[in-house]
Amino acid sequence: ANARKTAWKIALKMASEKPFFGMGIRCSQTKTFEYGADFENMAIHNTYLQFAADSGWLAMFWYIAMLGSAILL
Repeated sequence: ANARKTAWKIALKMASEKPFFGMGIRCSQTKTFEYGADFENMAIHNTYLQFAADSGWLAMFWYIAMLGSAILL
């Protein structure tokens, strides 16, 4: 559980550092060790935070908006 919380904190930090474009699609996993993860290529284990770290906050909000509109329709 602590490793998962650490991964979430790392994802928040990554997304906050690059809020518009993120680290690059599927690139955040390769950089988690640089941000303090216990081992290399650590997965975020949260779809929304992974999306935010990879593509930025704006892309994550668009993703949530698309999911919400699909549920409403």
